[in-house]
Amino acid sequence: MEHLRDGDEPAFGIEALDHLQVVLTTNQGFQYSVNPSRISVTFASRAKIKHRTAMETTIENLSEVKPFSELLPLVCEKLIEAAMLLPSAEKRRFSRIGIVSRTLAQETEFPPGIKKLIEHLGKPWAGGLDAYNVSLTAQLGSSSKWAERCIHQLAKSDAGGGNVPILNLDWQRAFKAEQHLNREALVREMNAARSAAVHYMEELAEGNMFDEDLTG
Repeated sequence: MEHLRDGDEPAFGIEALDHLQVVLTTNQGFQYSVNPSRISVTFASRAKIKHRTAMETTIENLSEVKPFSELLPLVCEKLIEAAMLLPSAEKRRFSRIGIVSRTLAQETEFPPGIKKLIEHLGKPWAGGLDAYNVSLTAQLGSSSKWAERCIHQLAKSDAGGGNVPILNLDWQRAFKAEQHLNREALVREMNAARSAAVHYMEELAEGNMFDEDLTG
């Protein structure tokens, strides 16, 4: 994990702390969440307000925003590191790995596949969709060891103004038998899951799966 002090100052903030959950965000922007059934690492851009004078303030970015393709390997590494720091880690097991991509972008900036999906959903109406809030859970495939699915959430408000559509992809691989929580197994399964998740998200973004007549 990152250094948690910057000189005499803490280099993190605590968002939740009780007997069931701990959530902290480091100045580098990585948010760690631990509860009895799940551990996760998320990138959340972090900033602080600096007061120059009584009338003048500035915002200082503490974390560097990077593309998803660069952030995902870092997040996976930090998740593995954090998991191995859990008390009695060698006695624990894991049954699911999830990789989530959350994007805020104007519809003109959506990848071709998402544009095609929204266009398909709006086909029954001549004017298309001014707003939507859709959740689609799709089974992607399975093997003798695991099953994969992805929860797709698309939302656009009709309030107008500066509302930006949200695209949330929650890719999951559930194991049919629990896996031992050791570094070798976790690295192996995390790398495999990351590769499969990125492949699916890229395929979805390209949109070739929507080129057939979906209503035929």
